Amino acid sequence: MPSEKAQDDDSDDDDESDDDSESEESKQQQQENEDEDDREDESEDDEDVDDESIDTTTCFTEHFGGELATTAVLEPLKKAKTLRRLRPFRPVKPLKSDGELSVFADTPLTTFEQQFFKHDDDDDDDSSSSSNEESDSDADEEQRKKARKLRKMKNKAKMRVNLVDAQVRDKLIKQWVTIHPQCMSAGANSDSGTSRKRKHPSSSSSSPSSSSTTTTSGEADAFRSAAMHDPVQNVLFPAMQAYRDVLFAHRTWKNAAAVTKAYALHALDHVLKTRDLVLRHNAKLSRRAREAQDGDLQPTTATAAAADYHDQGFTRPRVLIVAPFRNSAYRIIKVLLRLLPERQRQQVLNRQRFEKEFGVDADHPGVKPEKPSDYKMLFDGNTDDMFRIGISLAPKSVKLFAKFTSSDVIVASPLGLRTIVGAEGEAEREFDFLSSIEVLIMDQTDVFSMQNWAHVLTFMDVMNRLPTSVADTDFSRVRPWYLDGMAKFFRQTIVISGHSSIDINALFNKQCLNYAGRLKIRPVYDGQLRRVVTAVRQIFQRVPECKLSDLGDVRYEFFVNEIFPKIRATHDGGTLIFIPSYFDYVRVRNYFKRKHVSVVLCSEYSSNSEISRSRSNFFHGRHKFMLVTERFHFFKRYNIRGIKNLVFYAMPDNARFYTEYVNAAPSGSTCLSLFHKHDAFQLERVVGTARSAKMLGASAKETYMFA
Repeated sequence: MPSEKAQDDDSDDDDESDDDSESEESKQQQQENEDEDDREDESEDDEDVDDESIDTTTCFTEHFGGELATTAVLEPLKKAKTLRRLRPFRPVKPLKSDGELSVFADTPLTTFEQQFFKHDDDDDDDSSSSSNEESDSDADEEQRKKARKLRKMKNKAKMRVNLVDAQVRDKLIKQWVTIHPQCMSAGANSDSGTSRKRKHPSSSSSSPSSSSTTTTSGEADAFRSAAMHDPVQNVLFPAMQAYRDVLFAHRTWKNAAAVTKAYALHALDHVLKTRDLVLRHNAKLSRRAREAQDGDLQPTTATAAAADYHDQGFTRPRVLIVAPFRNSAYRIIKVLLRLLPERQRQQVLNRQRFEKEFGVDADHPGVKPEKPSDYKMLFDGNTDDMFRIGISLAPKSVKLFAKFTSSDVIVASPLGLRTIVGAEGEAEREFDFLSSIEVLIMDQTDVFSMQNWAHVLTFMDVMNRLPTSVADTDFSRVRPWYLDGMAKFFRQTIVISGHSSIDINALFNKQCLNYAGRLKIRPVYDGQLRRVVTAVRQIFQRVPECKLSDLGDVRYEFFVNEIFPKIRATHDGGTLIFIPSYFDYVRVRNYFKRKHVSVVLCSEYSSNSEISRSRSNFFHGRHKFMLVTERFHFFKRYNIRGIKNLVFYAMPDNARFYTEYVNAAPSGSTCLSLFHKHDAFQLERVVGTARSAKMLGASAKETYMFA
């Protein structure tokens, strides 16, 4: 966004004489001709640059600074969306993190973020520039010109996509300021002590008489100034406050509390700022209405003032937090209440109902002590996955179980949203309350894939849609990007997950379109192989190359034709086959039935009696093979006895499952794992980041063995 000085310069340029404008146009035309000549000279070095990016910049150059209808911004914005896919992620190094985290950003860092991150290639650029200066000092003038031109051509060829997309994004925001100067603040950054922070458009003052920086409430200032002592918070919180789309793929049971506090702090900061903005504007409008009624102010002036305050959406909910179970929502809401000011959390309405529906009784059995620590953290408490609750914040009270239309924060599960949002073709659907969501937080996203990922895609498809019906909406105060259907480009999406996957990565790349950019934070894995304590031969077999759409068929044919006949001929029972996908599990199960294979079955749909009977038959050797799914192990986490050999039909999403099953096998047994290049995320977590890169490289072998 342009600064206040830039906006003043724009207004001064509009007041210049005709002669000055003509001279300015001639200079601009001359500059465009020079740029065109430069592009022709550098065409050989820029053959790999997408022409669509240059067309997009030209489109903005033609319309920039003029009178433009709001609908004309939509087409360039679609091109900017296309550029988002072309823009590569640049590595960023956290300055205050003790752990090994790989951070990647697709847009330049803000001044606020530069205090916590730096680009990995900054040091190289500094050293290269200093060396170039020394060489130029010894060269003659002609050689210096050639060297400068060569460096310029290389930099343009390397960074053209990033530069063009940054211009598109910056000019898009500046275009909005030109069209609607009353809707957005002139300053992109606001001073806050020694740091500078990018502001989200929803938190900017929309009054032309107000200053360029947003006046934040006292409690919000206290929240933002609260010290973040955890290394993960030092990485995560600055990225959130920059209002980027953030994918954090390193949530563990150890840092879960710190991560929850970080995004809860950010959510409350956003809600309090926007609430205070609306309350201040309401007070000003009430005062002007009284002055107009008393005759001190003209009625037309009061009406015009009301039209200047664009500070709302179609509906009141601004923050949506999605969690898998009620126990997760219970902890999140508890953190939100603790972070509120003392005067605001003294009166919490419906607290007893909240404790009854989301808490547990004193005589609750809890999780068995022999279960792993991550299982205890996830399933300890109320594990109902069907819930939704609205939270309304008032100056001196908090109301739980508020109606969605009067809520500021909504906490719900994917299934809870699916039941009210509905699907395409259903008669009764209600998704208007999602039309004005400004901050979307999805916690424990990896657990959603163990429930039903289709529910996530369902509510994401209707996020920030235009409402089908409106009630009690003051359209004179609705922000223009809501009216134009552009709210999804101003929504911040924060995805918190224990690991990355194809589904999560696709969701982040396709559904997160924030103009401020995106940030991916993921760990550097050392693998699970060193956590195997038994002497088991671990063999990794590559599946033949194929497209992602054909991977299921190719893997199945490779298993039934190449792998299973050898296993059946060499192994004398006690073979457990781990299958992550239930659809692959059904195909292999049906194949075993056709071939009359002695097998027992354990899936997420098996009853407790069937599971007990299958485990007993497999342990005593009555059946030679056992099929289990990843969801079965995720929800039950049984210790399977009688394992002599292991086969991983595909790499598990949770790398701990690999270690748990391999350690259950005796020494001298064999573990065979099938992998493909599309299993890169899963393979990286099992064998490590460095080793997986070698195994998936161009010169990689077909089989690897670790002992």
